[in-house]
Parts: sequence; structure tokens; C-alpha cells
Amino acid sequence: MSHGHSTIMVAVDFEQLRDAGHNCTRGQQVRWRLGTELEVTDPTLRIAHGDGYVYDEYGFLDSSIRVPATVVSITEVSYPLVATIGTPYLSDIDRSRSDERAIDAVDPERMYQELVHAMETGIPPSQPLPPPNRHVEYRVELQINQASADKLATARAEITEAAARQEAETAARQTQIDAENLTRMTDPVGAALAALATEAESRYSEVVTVSRAEDHCAVSIVPLPTNVGGLSIDMDDLDGFHQFLTDDAVVPADTEIPTQAAVHWSRPVTWDPEDADEIEVCVGTGRWLLPATTESVQLIRTLLEAASAGRAKAVVQTPEENPFVDDPLKEDFELEGSGEQLVTVLWDEDGQQYQAADPHTQLWPDPEDDGFTFTTPGAAVTGFVGKDGFDYEPWLPAERE
Repeated sequence: MSHGHSTIMVAVDFEQLRDAGHNCTRGQQVRWRLGTELEVTDPTLRIAHGDGYVYDEYGFLDSSIRVPATVVSITEVSYPLVATIGTPYLSDIDRSRSDERAIDAVDPERMYQELVHAMETGIPPSQPLPPPNRHVEYRVELQINQASADKLATARAEITEAAARQEAETAARQTQIDAENLTRMTDPVGAALAALATEAESRYSEVVTVSRAEDHCAVSIVPLPTNVGGLSIDMDDLDGFHQFLTDDAVVPADTEIPTQAAVHWSRPVTWDPEDADEIEVCVGTGRWLLPATTESVQLIRTLLEAASAGRAKAVVQTPEENPFVDDPLKEDFELEGSGEQLVTVLWDEDGQQYQAADPHTQLWPDPEDDGFTFTTPGAAVTGFVGKDGFDYEPWLPAERE
């Protein structure tokens, strides 16, 4: 390293690099806009690695400045994605387990084209692709001149006090949220939800996994696979070698996910104190928003029993046919959007029906197969549904009808 220069480690977001149309190659001369992590006030959102500098091409951070630099090294850091308890649509980053590898280049457009080519032909790509089903970050070591180093140091100093103040406010609010979550876990509604989860663990222990969040009222009850009929794994997870990868296993490409309806619920405290106290319930691809009452817990019990017994199906409806599909208690949760919706229908032992769609599940007409292709966000699952829909299977073989 020559005199008058410094090296810094910068956290680079792959998506922003791709959106900006940039690539990153070892030895390349770049002129990036850099900002400081001090401006990211929520500590949980900060990049875990780097010297406190982030690639900020679009100037999201107020103190961003253009910095001429030379790329010295690139390290790809990936973390497992774990399902967020209480919802089928979100994942959390497990930063306790990271994998690192030195690479020569990050070229988002080329990576995308080679991934598509690998999926279509099975020919391995010419460069390592980001691992599927993992959160990927890049640490890029830059050599900058002393003038740029001084500008970055000045920009950081100017916002340090304000960032510290905002971080303290964020920490105080999080303490309040934690206290409110504890209250919700132990009040009558929280106690009833906990009892229902315990009952499910006891009754269905051999055929489901029950996961509970330790810091708020959230539970996921996911049936264990028992057959290979039903929904297919998302093609976006194909690694180009005729296999699908998950974090802990390699799954053959022709494996399908059984059509058994998982059940999730969550009663979170949000950052906005004005938000209503509600329970979000997801069964299959249906989503209900319920007021946090013991009556709602009884409804959840009904939905749980229906899912376990296989008294459930998916149908295609339009908002005109069912304008309040997200409203089992006749509240004002009107479905937004147009066109067909994939609706989950469940019924109790007396035949009373409960139905809901999720506005985030998307349908695309598939005239060739006389049905629809659907995707569920965050779950890495696609599937095909005919015009007549499909039936969910019961969890317990003895309950098959």
C-alpha cells in the first residue's frame, strides 16, 4: 500500500449494486457513493460487517459522498434464512452461522444470466453464484486516498451525536415493545393462545412441528411431509445442477411439498402505538386478521381442527364472488386488488365455512393447463391450481376422509 492511502471495508448490498447497473471486480477502479452506518438508527438493521461504511449509490444516507477507490478484495458472506415464527411469508437472518469465501468479482447481471442458463441447460456457471436460500452480503475492501479518508471521517463526525440520540430513542422504544409483548403473552388472550399451542403439541406431536417465539405471541404449526403430492418447490431455488437446495438438505428437483395446511398465528406489538391489538392467523394460503379476544382464540381452535382433519380446500374466486374473503368475523377487512384470488376454505364439523385469501398471494392464468399458477411471498413456493381448486390433506392418516 502506497503512502497517503488508506484501506476501508465497505458493506455492499447486492440488490442495490444490481439496480445501479454496477459490477465489482478485484483491481477495478471505482467511484462509489459511500455513506456511514451511523445513519442507520435501528441497530438490528445495521450491516454486521465492515468498517461502518456502506455502498449507497442512490444517496439514501444524508452524508453520502463520492469516493474514488481501487477494489482490493471481495468477501462474500452468507447466512442461513430461518422461518419467522408466526407467519409463512417471512424469514429471519441467522447471523450466528455465517459462511465466508473470497471471490474475484460481483457482477449481478452476469450472475442472473448465468443462473437462467444453468437452469435451462444444466451447464454449471463460469463463476460461483450466491448460495440459494441464504442471505448474502459482500464486504469489499477499498483503497482510497487520504483526502477521501478525511472526508469520510468528517462526515461521520458530523452525524455521530444525532445518530447516538436516535439510537437511544430506538432502544427505549424497543424496551417498551418488549414489555408490551410480555404483557400480551400473559394476559387472558395470550394465555389462551399459549394453551392452544400446548394442546396442539400434545395432540399432533408425531405429525407436526410446533415452534414458538420466545419474545411475543407467535406460533407456527407445520405438518411433517407424508407424501409427494401437491405444491412444487419454487424454481428460483434451483441451483443449476438438477437439485433444489435448502439450508440443511439437498432435495431432488421432482420432490413436491404435500398439500397439508400449516397454521400460524401472531399477536405482535408494532412500532406504531396506535395500531390495533390483533391476531394474524394464516392457514394454507388464507390469512385472517382477528381482534385480540378470547372469542377469536376459539375461532383459531376451529380453524386448527379443520386443518388437521383435512376439512380444507383451495378455490379460485374473484372479489365480486367473495368481497370480504379476509373477514371471518364480518369486520371491515376488505380485500384489495383485482382479478382472481386463491381462497382457503375450511369448515367445522357442523359444516359452517370459514374462508380467506391473502392479498399477497398472486395468481397468473395458465390457459395451457386450464388453471392458474400461484406464488406465495417469502415462502419460496409456487404451485398450480386448477379452476376447481385442490383439497388439503389431513395431518393424521386416521382422519383421512
